[in-house]
Amino acid sequence: MSLRVLKISAALTFATALTVGGATATAQTAPLQYTNAAGDVRCTFYPRAEGTHVLCVSDAPGSRAANPECNPPQALIPSLVINTRNETFTNCWNQGMDGTPQALQPGQSRNIGTKSVFADPAGGLVIWDNRNFQSLGYAGTGDLYGFSFTSGSSGS
Repeated sequence: MSLRVLKISAALTFATALTVGGATATAQTAPLQYTNAAGDVRCTFYPRAEGTHVLCVSDAPGSRAANPECNPPQALIPSLVINTRNETFTNCWNQGMDGTPQALQPGQSRNIGTKSVFADPAGGLVIWDNRNFQSLGYAGTGDLYGFSFTSGSSGS
């Protein structure tokens, strides 16, 4: 198992422990943006009636190197999208971000609607589902990852 996988696993375990006591949905409807301490990894949360939609981007050099198709920096940026049904997609984003950036220090977390964000010690942001306590994605300084889970039922 690689060191990166161990870091992500440790962060996810810690993040889940943080939310077990108080993961509650908020009445917030405006987009909320959270960043890592450096500001080069950002996620915007869009609370909606059916769940929370998330868009994360990473402008870190490692993420750009891992996603050469998402260059030049002034035009494209590596991204991770997690929709309200917890489906994940990695791609290149070419638009701005909504919400006023709020920096999270390593170890800090926030609950936004049906999702939460945790700032890990490596400079990444871990996104998870408050309803099922499942990790959904990781936006980091090296790359972006989406995790898909099947719920046992198919949606249409």
